[in-house]
Order: sequence, then C-alpha cells, then structure tokens
Amino acid sequence: MHITSDKFIKEIANTFNKIEILSFFNENSGTIDSAEGISQWISRKKDEILQDLEDLVDSGVLQSEKAGDSTLYRYSPTNQLHKIISNILTTKKLYQSKIKELEKEKENIEDQFLKEIIREKSKTGTIIESMNEGILVLSKNLQLLTINNVAKDIFSIKEEKVLGKRLSELTENKENIQKIEKILFSGNNSEEDLLFVFNKNNIYKISFSLLKDEHTKELIGYVLVFNDITKEKETEKIKTEFISMFTHDLKNPLNAIILNSDYLIEKIQKHDDDTEANFLKMINDSGKRILRIIEDFLSVSIIDAGMLKLNFDEVNYDKLLSLTAYTFSFFATEKGLQIETEIPSGFSSVWVDRLQMERVLENLLSNAIKFTPNGGKIKISAFEKNGSIFTCISDTGIGISKGDLPNLFNKYYRSQKVSNIKGTGLGLSIVKSIIDAHKGEISVESEEDKGTTFTFQLPIGKP
Repeated sequence: MHITSDKFIKEIANTFNKIEILSFFNENSGTIDSAEGISQWISRKKDEILQDLEDLVDSGVLQSEKAGDSTLYRYSPTNQLHKIISNILTTKKLYQSKIKELEKEKENIEDQFLKEIIREKSKTGTIIESMNEGILVLSKNLQLLTINNVAKDIFSIKEEKVLGKRLSELTENKENIQKIEKILFSGNNSEEDLLFVFNKNNIYKISFSLLKDEHTKELIGYVLVFNDITKEKETEKIKTEFISMFTHDLKNPLNAIILNSDYLIEKIQKHDDDTEANFLKMINDSGKRILRIIEDFLSVSIIDAGMLKLNFDEVNYDKLLSLTAYTFSFFATEKGLQIETEIPSGFSSVWVDRLQMERVLENLLSNAIKFTPNGGKIKISAFEKNGSIFTCISDTGIGISKGDLPNLFNKYYRSQKVSNIKGTGLGLSIVKSIIDAHKGEISVESEEDKGTTFTFQLPIGKP
C-alpha cells in the first residue's frame, strides 16, 4: 500500500508523543525496549505513551512481543515507511535548528532593545533630575510613573519606593492633591496654568498636559510641571505696593485740583465769564483724564500681580444694565448719539463683583461713544442661555480692522486708526481680566466703517 508523507503525518504520526517515539527508534533502530524504558528515554510518563505505542504497532511501524509480564517494542517499518519517517524527522530537525537560530536572534534583539531602553531611561532620568522644576508623570488612574527630587520636596515625600502609588497616599497636603486630581479628571484637553501654595508657603505655577496614545489617541496619562514663582510674585507684590503708594500720592493733589476747579467753574459761570470758565474746564478735564490713566495703570499692576480680589454679591442684572445705560445716555446725547436697550425684565440674579462689573460696562460704553461719529447708534442687549447671561454692546462706529482684532485685548495695544484719539490702550485688557476673573468669556465682532459688537458671557450660579 502506497502512503504519502502528508497522509502518514495525519493518520499515523498524528501526536507529539508518536513523533518523539519515532525519533527515538530512528536514532536507535536496533533497540528493543518496554513502554516503561521508552518513556524514560523520551521523558514521558508510561501511561501517556501506551496507546501511542499500540497505534504504531497497528500501523506496521513497530512490532511488539511478550517477555514475561512485559511487552517489548522494536522498530520494524517497511522501506517506504522508513524513508518517510527519516524525511519527516530530518525536516523536523531542520525546523528545530532554524527555530533555535531565530530564538537566539530574538534574544539578541531583546537584549539590545533592553539595553537601549535602560540607556534612554537613564538619560531621561538624568535630564529630569537636573531640572529646577518639579516633574510628575502620572498614569490615567493618577498613579506615579515618574517623579524627580524637586517634586518630592514640593510634596514633602520621604518614601523611596513611590512609583505605582497615588500622590494622596504619599503626602499630607490633601487639599491641593484633591484640587489637582479634580482638574485632571475633568478631562480638559488643553494645557492649563494653575497657582498653588505648597510647603514653606512657596507659590508654584503648575502646567499640565495630557499624554495620549499615538495611534488610538486614547488618554494614557498626564505630565505635570511645577515651577516655583515665589520670588517672581514677591517682586510683583513689591512693585504693586510701590505703584499703589505712588498713585495714591498723585491722586491726592489731582483730586484737590479737580474739586477746586469744579468749585471755581460753578462760581465763574454765575458771573457769565465764559473765557475763564473754559480755561478752568480744560484744567478740570485734564485732571480727570490723568486720574483715569493712573487708575488704569494701578488696575493693570494689581492684575499682573495676581492680586485682583473680587467681592461677589448677588446682583439684579437687568437693573444694573438699565442704570448704566441711563447714566451714559447723557454723554451720548452730548455727542448726538442715540442709546437703545433691549434688556428683558426678570433676569436671573447673577453673582458678580458689582463695582468691577460696572467698570466693564462703563469701559465698553465709553469706547462705543468715543469711536462712534455724530448721529450714530449704540445698543445694549442681554439674554439668558445655558445657565449664563450674555451681554452685547454694539455701535455703528468706525469699526476695527481684521489685523487689529487678534491684539485688541493686549495691554498697551492701540490701532494706528485711532492713534489720534487719546487713550492708554489698557481699558480692554482690564475688561478681559475682570471677565476672566468672573470665569466668563468676552469676544468681539467688527467691520470697518460699519460698527463693532462686544459680547461677554457670565455664569449665573454662585461661585
């Protein structure tokens, strides 16, 4: 009966044990041995190979004979089967040799790769440890993956084995940790700068960014950088205190000039002396303008130093808008402008710093009046949407060029178009800082020679 190699493997040498038995007898063709002896040679249990031995006897590869209580097996294939078996076992040896080569090559690659990882990790570790900033790398579950000694000092961590643990397990500064974890778990996809006070009352700016898988874009962790800005803040505080004292010293004589010139204007006007009254009004207006400039510079330095403090109160917002519109209607009328309002009654109360919010409205309205030619219109409107109040101040003024719009809220920035109009370029910067401090947003839309609309949004809820 003719049999192919494929058929032999499928029907006869169809188990790993049979291949091992055939390999043993092919190398030791004159051997006669029992199942127990063969099991020892091929490192198998006797019970595991008994059936395989009997199958090979039935297929004519082996012969069995009784010797007392034992059964002995000998190798006795036909020439055809012997050739097939020899070819199969030779091929097996070739494959095994190739597999060993591949495994050796794999081990060499793994060794090189591991050495490279260790080298790069050592290099990265040296860089991180040499930095003046505190560095933390956290998993998406906020477990520590990397921390340098500066960060350990910030968190007052004394333990050596900290990797794999959460920060809350390692430090007593629970309040700051909870704040940081809350911000990270919020899922914010952009970088943020946060200020925290840690041990020794040092102030740190914390910048964090999200680590994402390069292919799936899934979140895998966070990188936090702690930058000590204590000295910077102290310098800003000293600067602010100096400016505050300096402006206070300037404001006192200016206020005296303004009050006295007001008194003299009123007195001279009673005697119909227009010339002297006009001169005094010029002095009075100049004093007021200087005072506004001083107040703007003081506000900017306070904001820059991070010392802007808001006194939140529950404010009836529609009344605040209406009152401000009424106050500025007099200034608008003097310039031949018309102020319109679209303010629904019964607005939800909003929690704001009333004085600062009045300053925002006054700044935006005074700009609208300043940059709108005679005969123009100014409109104040407001509406509620998605838990926020939106306020719009529109005018039919000279408008703002597209090139100026990106820089509009920058300190000291003034468009060439309005260089002939007096101002410090600080007003809109102050407005944005106040809105930001209220956790709100401000935007602007404008078209040259047609007008401008400023829109700011404020959350309604209590902060």
